[in-house]
Amino acid sequence: LLSSAQGDDVGTQYCICLNSHSSVSLGVLPSSPAEGDDLDIMTLDLRMLAEQLTLLELRMFRAIPLSELIGQRWAKGNGSKDAPHVTRLVRFFNSLSKWVASSVVLEMNLAHRRSLVLRFIELSHKLMKQRNFNSMFAVACGLELIHVSRLRNTWKGVAANVKQYNKFHKVLEYCKPEANYPAYRCALREAAINPSEFFLPYLGLFLRDLTLAEEGNPAEMESGEINWERYEVISEILRQVQLYQKRTTEIAENPVYQDFLARGICYIDADGELYRLSLEREARYQRVRSSVGTLGNAES
Repeated sequence: LLSSAQGDDVGTQYCICLNSHSSVSLGVLPSSPAEGDDLDIMTLDLRMLAEQLTLLELRMFRAIPLSELIGQRWAKGNGSKDAPHVTRLVRFFNSLSKWVASSVVLEMNLAHRRSLVLRFIELSHKLMKQRNFNSMFAVACGLELIHVSRLRNTWKGVAANVKQYNKFHKVLEYCKPEANYPAYRCALREAAINPSEFFLPYLGLFLRDLTLAEEGNPAEMESGEINWERYEVISEILRQVQLYQKRTTEIAENPVYQDFLARGICYIDADGELYRLSLEREARYQRVRSSVGTLGNAES
């Protein structure tokens, strides 16, 4: 999903801002909490943030008409025009991931950078507990982007906090693509038979399944007959989407947090700029050969 929200190349001062009411706009990345009305990842109540993210994304997910999920309209041609509701949620997913990565690599202080990563880990865990898997995947994806995951010194300090590190591993269990996301699909099946349980699914996997169903199965058999199995698979996926669109939540809207999310989560969109900042924070890990073997130099 990360390639779906593209913008102009940007530097460290400017970023792409994405919110729930518009498509893409250019904004200034707040240089201090005061410029962001004292709200940032270090000052926000993470439980409240997870709840308000869930409420916001549930509205976007429920607004998607099934017609936009047919024929890969979000990926072919003009996705913003042909599948605006799907594109909107995809872009919001991307904005969360890039916000996470940007926040980490923009922090110059090593101790503060470790604290940021720990806060995002806690947010992903609270989203998991909320059963908001779309946002959980987005935050985890942001931490797993190469710009962040390569920061060895940062993660070394994070790993020292065993409790939080174990929470992140629980989150990553759901995100493992090996064997077709077994942990997440298990949770998806369990939620399907418990209609009273709230569950906001990861949209990206539905889009992936629909793509495979359409591209991996011909519309007609060699005999010229309609390949009904293809359409049964697609119908089952659409039925699941519709099933979860009916889920409701008792989360009450918090105007302050919704305003924070509606103004737009600012982030650096250009991967090259994110990687440049990542290298500024911690240089490449180099291996040095010596007469007694190969030694690894710690990153600066």
